[in-house]
Amino acid sequence: MSGYGTEATRSEAYRLGAACFLEKPINIPQLYSKVQSLNI
Repeated sequence: MSGYGTEATRSEAYRLGAACFLEKPINIPQLYSKVQSLNI
């Protein structure tokens, strides 16, 4: 999660293994959906 998300930040997060990338202010329904989609 980032308050200052850029395409470079997003790309770096995915390169390092992030499952998703969310920006602040957080959208609660989007967060809920992303958490539910994780297969952990």
